[in-house]
Amino acid sequence: MHHSTLAFVAFILIFIGLYVAIHAYVFYRTRTSLELGRLSNLIIGIFFITMIFSPFIIRIAEKGGYNTISVFFAYTGYTWMGILGILVLLLLFFDITHIFIYLIMKFANRHTDLLVHFNKYTYLLATILTLIFTTIGFFQAQDVGMTQINLESKYLPKKNPTLKILQLSDIHISQTLGGDFIMRLVDKIKEVEPDILVITGDLLDIDVRKNKRIIEAFKSLNPPLGKYAITGNHEYYAGIDMAMQFYEMIGIRLLKGEYVKIVDGIYIIGIDDDNGKNFDHYSDATEDKIIQGIEEEGFKILLKHKPFVKDGVEDRVDLQLSGHTHGGQIFPFSLIVKSVYRYFSGLYRISERMCLYVSRGTGYWGPPIRFLSPPEMTLFVIKSTQE
Repeated sequence: MHHSTLAFVAFILIFIGLYVAIHAYVFYRTRTSLELGRLSNLIIGIFFITMIFSPFIIRIAEKGGYNTISVFFAYTGYTWMGILGILVLLLLFFDITHIFIYLIMKFANRHTDLLVHFNKYTYLLATILTLIFTTIGFFQAQDVGMTQINLESKYLPKKNPTLKILQLSDIHISQTLGGDFIMRLVDKIKEVEPDILVITGDLLDIDVRKNKRIIEAFKSLNPPLGKYAITGNHEYYAGIDMAMQFYEMIGIRLLKGEYVKIVDGIYIIGIDDDNGKNFDHYSDATEDKIIQGIEEEGFKILLKHKPFVKDGVEDRVDLQLSGHTHGGQIFPFSLIVKSVYRYFSGLYRISERMCLYVSRGTGYWGPPIRFLSPPEMTLFVIKSTQE
């Protein structure tokens, strides 16, 4: 069996196992806290089992052309995934607190009535907080803010004294994120009139080549110095042939291990996401090797989906634009993501010459929720310091 197939099967098995365990824990907590009858427990059990397999139902329905079923389970299944994630963390927090109080009381040889109804009341509190956080997160996910970053560079040619770059990242067009969302993005982009538009990967999760509204919206964007993109991991998961064709349909140049001279003294470099190495159409060209082919000095923009900085480029690149982390998307999961990625979100000064910006993402993946990690598009206004 191919290595990528084994890895995929392992991921699916781990996902199912973890998702089943989480549902089992919440089911147990629900049953013991609320003391429900047999019929109520049966209904909850059937719902939980359906939600466990909803990601697979969505995929099968999408491939089979059953759009209504796919959209229905996308909204219910992914929203539930977000609700469950917040709920289980709150319940775990309260359960650990319960154990902590119990041990203190036992060690002190004292009794407290505080724990008599602790499970019931903390379950109700966790449920209320989850509903509040989910509601806030749902509205946050729809409200894409504009972040402006002002930079100066002596490498930007003085004949182009100001350069405006608009970055989108991790939009994840899907059954729950479609034409209305894209139209709002496009309207905001047109207001700021960027010179260059870039997309740093993960534009889509489904095939939208027949969605004329989305296609025409992207085609209506015509920044004077061009539109560029790179692959993220999801372009490969969704289908790289389809994704490449879609980028072509919307008039965006997909950079695959190559650079483009935009104008004299300004270069843009784009590399493929390393998750594509076991797929077709993958370029293994790395940024350091690509830069070696640029003989002239100038302002260099590097598009790289994951926020990793390769050794040796910090004195040869001016601005690296990345994404992938989503800023964690939903607090407190953001704390976990932040522990994994050194460069997690925002602007980082890598060297005297180079800056890295990690976008929180413009859309969302899975749950249509972003809690305490609002989506963004980022406008970079770069001024030349050449005299």
